[in-house]
Amino acid sequence: MSFSDDSVGLPQYDNLHGGLITYDLGGGQWVQGTSITSDLDCWNVAEIFTQGGNVPVYSDSALTHQIGTLNNGIHDWKVSRLLMMANGFYAADVGHNQWIKIDNVGGTGPHLMRKAVIIEENTTLYDGSGYSTGKVPETDVYRLFEFKILSNGHYYGRVGSNSQWVDMRNTLIN
Repeated sequence: MSFSDDSVGLPQYDNLHGGLITYDLGGGQWVQGTSITSDLDCWNVAEIFTQGGNVPVYSDSALTHQIGTLNNGIHDWKVSRLLMMANGFYAADVGHNQWIKIDNVGGTGPHLMRKAVIIEENTTLYDGSGYSTGKVPETDVYRLFEFKILSNGHYYGRVGSNSQWVDMRNTLIN
């Protein structure tokens, strides 16, 4: 880490006095601190989940040039890159500069599905058809293995066997 202002001292982000922070990525590759996100949550993304609906695909992360739409028959999309845009939405690259907008504010649009989430004790578990099968035994971080939408339209994540699905609205992002 390097500072452009020698008076800055230790890396206290709230009192940089206008100094520019740069980071060495190794091998003499330096980037400005403003180019790095502190949103570590972006790295907890397992996939993008869609319900179809002609989701626009763009050639750039600014979502300025539409080049097509996602295949309505595919619902799970691997994320190769994820950017949080200044206006609060995510842009996700689902392969070779094929960018889609991720809003995550309800609705049936594309959603970020996490690799792991915090689930609180006594949260209801469901089977793959949406019937209650029990409760989560303790509050902890749980890995998610699969996602789907049940007949009630809610997103569910599988935390174990096919009888251990949790409504994603009842989880905390890890």
